[in-house]
Formats: sequence, structure tokens, C-alpha cells
Amino acid sequence: MKHLILAGSLGLVLSGPSTVHAGKAALFHDSIALAPGDLEVRVAGAAVRGDGSWVTLGARLDETLHEALYLVARDRDGARLAARALPSNAGHAQVPQSLVALGDGDVLAASLEYDDSAGPRRLFVTRLDADLLPVWSVRLNLPQASFESVRLKTPASPGSAVRVLGEVQRSVDGVFGTGDGLLATIDPADGSVLSAYTLGTADQERVVDWQTGDDGHDVLLLETARRTGPVSVESGDGLVSISKGGTLRGARLIGHPGSAGIRARALALLPHPDGGWVITGRRTAFGPNFFYLQRVGADLAPAPARVLVPFFNAIDSAVHDGSVWLYGEANGEAQHTGTVLMRLDADLALRGQRRYLTDNGSFPSGAIAVAGGRALLALGASRSGEKVFVFETVHTVDLATAGAGLVCGEDHYAGFTPTTDTPVELAGWAPELRPLPDLVANPMPALAEPLAVAAVGLCLAAEDALFRDGFEPPPR
Repeated sequence: MKHLILAGSLGLVLSGPSTVHAGKAALFHDSIALAPGDLEVRVAGAAVRGDGSWVTLGARLDETLHEALYLVARDRDGARLAARALPSNAGHAQVPQSLVALGDGDVLAASLEYDDSAGPRRLFVTRLDADLLPVWSVRLNLPQASFESVRLKTPASPGSAVRVLGEVQRSVDGVFGTGDGLLATIDPADGSVLSAYTLGTADQERVVDWQTGDDGHDVLLLETARRTGPVSVESGDGLVSISKGGTLRGARLIGHPGSAGIRARALALLPHPDGGWVITGRRTAFGPNFFYLQRVGADLAPAPARVLVPFFNAIDSAVHDGSVWLYGEANGEAQHTGTVLMRLDADLALRGQRRYLTDNGSFPSGAIAVAGGRALLALGASRSGEKVFVFETVHTVDLATAGAGLVCGEDHYAGFTPTTDTPVELAGWAPELRPLPDLVANPMPALAEPLAVAAVGLCLAAEDALFRDGFEPPPR
């Protein structure tokens, strides 16, 4: 394969994605501007469907600072199948939260809506078919409450209940209190609520992930926060085991440093190939962000060392073939640009880093989806120069070759060196599981409008894949 770098004077535009077949893995790149005048594109989720096609979920922030949902579907080789806006019926701002694929080619998208930044956030779940047209939409309604975050988890078997995780805050005399973890299930056929609970203490909790142990019990990962001073918050990773019968079997809380400007936020609970789990999370501070990785056993006991990876901005994590993959922003403190994919082995030892010269905005958002030895890396991007614009960029990489893809200038990277610290278990954390009988699903009309997207050029290293810095002509 010849490697080509395009000069701006060549002026060639391709309207579709660039695709190169490397053995069994079809690699592609596709970048699109969603609407003229947008100020930011935020990617919130990516999913792969049963036929190998990919879907991304995000939001566009327009020139009036209004945030609105969008989805894009691409086939397994990157050709665009559909691009749609999902506007709010009430004209409210929308915050994308989570995207999952169902077994029949449909997807579920979760979002929050609000009409006042200080007011309550309302939770919506929408099912969309293979063409990204709404099948049903519901508002999960809880009186005098605000939903602060949501994550969907698909069932182990098709047609089973979909899990809805997150944080809900109750209002008392018009004031929202500290949040409790949300733990609910809905029927994928119509969105109706099948079960609902809160899990928490007098402090703040958020349910982040839900896995099933070898004997069928549930294991939950929670983010916890407790204020210890005017500007200090003690963060923790809570682990809860629940029996098949729905009773609490045990709980552990793993602490993080409690000092000004530091917050730890759990991202996922990933299965470990030797049993037990790996907690991945993001630790923010005054300066670079960190991924942290904490191995825990089947009994939820933490390993004696926690791995810290100093990404400039931590974006997403995934597990594949016994390795943990981390996706984030390159080392901005060293004036490095682009994004980085990192692989850690089962012992959480660093085994490789690869950098891609993507166009990053400030603290870019993004997501990973993994299927068949490929990873889709999705990113909310921006470009300045003769034209200033924002766009969504996605490209697939081959995990068997350390994340090799199609982007010009991508190469092995040595910008980050992991370190460790010592986790400390915090005593006295005793969350309670409480039924939530007043959570109901109200059917809502759903809108889906086509987006006339424009392709954005990116320098690619691929045979006959030439792009320029600009847009393709608008469709006629």
C-alpha cells in the first residue's frame, strides 16, 4: 500500500468514506459537518448492530447555544445509511446520554431534556429502527425529581428487559437534594417500566454499570461523592452485590484522594479474563486528567495497586481479547495534538500506544465501539483556519495490529507513562435498596428529521484515498 499525504492544492473531494480492506478487517474513515453554523459537536455514544453496521449518538450546539440530538448510521464499511436530527417536541435543550443496539437492528437512545439550566432534567428513551426512524418514545416520569445522568445496558438475551442506570435527585420544598443511584428495567417492546429502585445513602450516589456474576448475581458499580470541606469532595467507587432474589449481599467503597480540585468519576465495570472485574474511570484535577484502572476480585476486594494513566483528557474505555483499551486526548502539556488509543494487558501493564492526528476541540467528547477485531473511534472535532467549523469524525482501527488505521501521521506513541497509587477502602458505607413505585413511562410523540450532512476532508494514509481541507459540494 502506498502512503499519500494530500497537499491542499490538489483539490480532490470524495463524497463517501474512505475504505481499505486489511485482511478480514475493513477499515474506514468518515468525517461530517452536521449543520452550518454549529458551535460544537458532542459525541455521547457509539454502538455496533448485529449486521456489523455502526451508529453514533451526539448533540449539536448551535449558534444560539441550543443543544439538540443527532444520530448517524453507517454500514460495516463506513458508507452512510442515515443521518437524522431528533428534535425535542417542546423545543427544550437535549443532552445525549447513552446508545445501545438491540438484537434486531434497532437501537435505543437515552437523553435528558431541560428548559432551564437550574430546573429539573427529564429522562427520555427512544427506540429507532434500522433507518433511524422512531418506533416508540417514552418519558420516564418521576414526580418532583430530576435525572442527572442515564446509561442503558442491553440484556444478555434478546427481548429481555433493558437496564436503565443513573442518578435521580428528589425535590424537597423546591430544592433538589443529593442524588441516589437509579436502577430500573424497561420493556424493549414499548418502553414500559418493569422494575425500579434507588440505591444510595445520605450522600451522593450514581449507578454507573451493571454486570452479572458467574453465579447469576448482579454486580453494580457506583460513583459516590461526599463533601469534606468548602472546596473538597471525597470521591469513591462503590461496588454492590445483589442476589438473584433482589437482596443486598455486600458492599465495598474504594476511596480516592480527597483534596481541592480532584474528582474521580467511574466510567465502566469491565470483565477480567481471569475472573473479577476492572473498574475504569476518569480522575480530574487542576491540570491533566487521568484514567484510573482498579482490579477487583469476584468478592469485590480491590487489588493493592491502582493504575493511573495521565491522559490529557480521558474519553472512553473498552475491553477486547483480554486487554483493556483506553481512548483519550494526547498530551497537551507537551504540545502534542490528536487522540491516543492505548492497550493494557490483563495485568494492567502498558503494551502499546498509538496516536492519531485528529482535529480536537477543547476537552473533546467521544466514544468507542468494538466488534470483530475492529474498534470504531468516534470524536466531536473542530477545525480552524480559513474556515472554522465543527464536525463528527469516526474511523475504525485494527486492534490486532495495535490500533492501526487510516489517518495520516498516526504512529506509535510514547507520550504517557502509567503510575500507580494505593486504594483505600472506606468503612461505613451502607447503601440501601429502595423500591421506586412511582416511576412510570409516559408515551411521547417522536420526531426524526433528515440531516443534509457535508463531508469533511481529512488527510489519510490509504491507497487512492485523497481528501482536502474543506467540504464536498452541497447535495442538489
